[in-house]
Amino acid sequence: VTDALDIARNIDEATCLDILSDMVRHKSYSETPGERALADHLVMVMRDMSLEAELGVVEGERMNAIGRWRGSGGSKSLLFNGHIDTNPVSEGWTVDPWGGCHEVLPCFFLAPPI
Repeated sequence: VTDALDIARNIDEATCLDILSDMVRHKSYSETPGERALADHLVMVMRDMSLEAELGVVEGERMNAIGRWRGSGGSKSLLFNGHIDTNPVSEGWTVDPWGGCHEVLPCFFLAPPI
């Protein structure tokens, strides 16, 4: 538990929000060039953070970004993985869904805010 707390205490929230905001600006619809472009971009972001990063095949031509932070001295590695495809924007938005805003948390989800 101490290791997890140490990790949590050292997370740079502003940097995390900047990366998420940058991701939201990509129209990464499933099975489109935008999805691949975001995967390529995230590999570079992770490499800039000194993580091992590569593209992993999802299916067919679809790729996802996979990052790994290796442990040292026999420690476990930390693997970052998730999906990056999005859905087309629906009606009802009061903010630009591709704007990457930090102010309103629901704006990070590609569905109208509740």
